[in-house]
Amino acid sequence: SVKPKNIIASPGDIVKLNIILDWMPRDWQGKANITVTISASGIGKKYTYTNFEVLKKSPVTIEIPIKIPDNLPPAVYTLEIEVSADNITKSDKTTISVVHAPGFDLLSVILAIVATAVILRKRN
Repeated sequence: SVKPKNIIASPGDIVKLNIILDWMPRDWQGKANITVTISASGIGKKYTYTNFEVLKKSPVTIEIPIKIPDNLPPAVYTLEIEVSADNITKSDKTTISVVHAPGFDLLSVILAIVATAVILRKRN
């Protein structure tokens, strides 16, 4: 499973996912591959972590940092986490709401005012 189940982030943020691996037999150790996919309406980004070593008894919590792409438009995305080991694959999903970075709209307004002032100054 994965936690948190609902995330709010801005483009460029790094979010931390806690992936909980719970398997049988409890004392199994080996290597697992973890894939995290952020997607919505055909837009997506995939992160792959290969040969992740599992050295503890089940359940194991793994924290994985995921960088939200800088150019990801505001929307609600699905994060699908897939873990595979020894020909067994399990998956879980969570959602992430990507919002505008704070101050982004204010910066756009300031730049527009400055550009207008420069144009008006050149005309005079």
